[in-house]
Amino acid sequence: CYLLSFISSVSAEKHLPIVEVTAKNLQSYLQQKKAEGYAVIAIEQTASSKNIAQFRFPKKSVLVLGQEQEGVPPDALQWVDHCVEIPQL
Repeated sequence: CYLLSFISSVSAEKHLPIVEVTAKNLQSYLQQKKAEGYAVIAIEQTASSKNIAQFRFPKKSVLVLGQEQEGVPPDALQWVDHCVEIPQL
């Protein structure tokens, strides 16, 4: 499963829609959101990812969060507009 959410803060699930999407439905869900004008952003460390502190999130954003150990699967990265990483300190 992948958890998709709009940019949020602690307890934001009480105020913003959070949708869990299965791997089987992920591509069609992301295509639908792109058609609605959303930018699709994966929280994942890649060769081209940007530091979250320097990234300007569009107002209409969908976040793709992967599994804790494996992250966002490589095949799903082809469907996102941007990759943003959270530095490990």
